[in-house]
Amino acid sequence: MKVDLDTLAPEERRLILVASDATYRTLTERVDWKSIGKLAAFRVISTAAPVLSLLPYVSATVGDALARSGWLAPTWTRALASLSDLRAPSFRVGEIPIPHLPPGEAARRFRFDHGAPEDGAAYVLNPVRADHYVRPASLNERLAQEKLAAFLRLAAALGASEVIVTSGESLDTEGRAAAGAPLPDAAGQIGLHASFRSAREVDRGVVARFDRPTAPAAVPEDLRGWLAVDPILDGLARTRLEARLVELACTLSFADVVDVGAEACLALEGKGIDVGGRYRALRASRWSFVVRFH
Repeated sequence: MKVDLDTLAPEERRLILVASDATYRTLTERVDWKSIGKLAAFRVISTAAPVLSLLPYVSATVGDALARSGWLAPTWTRALASLSDLRAPSFRVGEIPIPHLPPGEAARRFRFDHGAPEDGAAYVLNPVRADHYVRPASLNERLAQEKLAAFLRLAAALGASEVIVTSGESLDTEGRAAAGAPLPDAAGQIGLHASFRSAREVDRGVVARFDRPTAPAAVPEDLRGWLAVDPILDGLARTRLEARLVELACTLSFADVVDVGAEACLALEGKGIDVGGRYRALRASRWSFVVRFH
């Protein structure tokens, strides 16, 4: 669905489709997107119900899967609003109700991993880094890795001498300790390098050691987004800058940040849209650290 991206708020473009004209035509030939859009728009407009009201009616469609995702639902709502007038000439047969733009324009407007975006691929907006897009299949795994990296970079910028991991545990979907989940797998997924006594116990050890800082303690500008969404990282920065602590213990939890799961990925992939491979579910975990400062 071609839209003027300048008219969309960030939450209305959390999901975008990057596709050249030729690729877009190929994708639209695979499914009657207009029928899906008509049904979805009719149900929402006629009942004045929220997006979740789509669930009983648009079964096994992209709209169904996106409506289930709280993170992507605003984008779907905006798409439905633009399709509300089914007589509009811009609503053509085969229209895909996802904001889309060609690869060249996408590369100029936004930032993507590994340079230019792929043709025929879906991307989800990173909730922490402005105008940065990630493949849906790896979004939560990527965010967990970024969070750990942000923690270590923040510690260094605040004048840390070393960061020590003291304990860890895998978590279930309710945030409780998961007895059978292998801890090394969870560590590997977030990029934490540590030694383990067993599948459920991590050795206490240094995960990062830093030289004496050459600049005053400060929060790097590109990490402020993480402080805004994570109170532990925000607390680390505040207590170091305001209280000048020399040692601080903290616990970081790693779990799905954005509810873009396997269902949404499969729905998009089923229509021929590249989502970045098989969806990689994040193994939730919680880790305790000690940060020592110079």
